[in-house]
Amino acid sequence: MENKLPIWMTDWTLEHPKKKNQVIVKDVICKGWTSKDIINNEMLIKKVLSKLGNKKKNLILVPIHVKLKSQHGYGPKYENEKLFS
Repeated sequence: MENKLPIWMTDWTLEHPKKKNQVIVKDVICKGWTSKDIINNEMLIKKVLSKLGNKKKNLILVPIHVKLKSQHGYGPKYENEKLFS
C-alpha cells in the first residue's frame, strides 16, 4: 500500500487573482492522500485547466479549494507526465 495513492473524484474551485472571479470545475479524477497534496501538484492543475476549454484556458487561474467527493480505489504514484495522461 506504500506505493499506491488513493484515487479521488474531486471538485476544484479556481479564482482569478485580480478580478476575484471564481470558476468551479467538477468531476476531475485525481490521485493523492490529502486535498493539500492534490492542490499543490502541477500536473493536476494543468489537467483541471485543460477541462475548462479553449476560451478560459489562457486565463490566469489559481486553485483555492479542492473538495474530495468520493474515493475510487488506489493507483500507482505519478512518476512523470506521460503516465499521467
